[in-house]
Amino acid sequence: MARTEKIEAYSLPGGVVMQLFREIGAGRPGLFTHVGLGTYVDPRIEGGRMNRCAKEDLVEVVQIDGQELLRYKPFPVHIAIIRGSYADAEATSVWRQKPPTSTFSPWRWPRTTRAAKCWCRCAGGGCRYAAGA
Repeated sequence: MARTEKIEAYSLPGGVVMQLFREIGAGRPGLFTHVGLGTYVDPRIEGGRMNRCAKEDLVEVVQIDGQELLRYKPFPVHIAIIRGSYADAEATSVWRQKPPTSTFSPWRWPRTTRAAKCWCRCAGGGCRYAAGA
């Protein structure tokens, strides 16, 4: 769909996207970093746009204390996908096992997570957790 110009397509570095979500969640004015300067993400080159249909400026160049940085602009987040082994009628998602992470990680995954809706593996049909059974 992106190749045939049916949708706008953008590409940003994965680490930048992860950090940008944190900034958006905190209500900050975006992410300021040097990552992406001089690459396809730089708005003077392509601005992360992957096709002609993509018109929005997601990135801008700013000067802070004489240093050139990129500001990745925040955008509204309406949907989140949360994975879990089980979910109940109140949308509590639970891991049966800890997800694979580095053994050197300084933090741990929470055992339960609240979600707006129950989206467990069997959500397409008779989900006993979503039904409250």
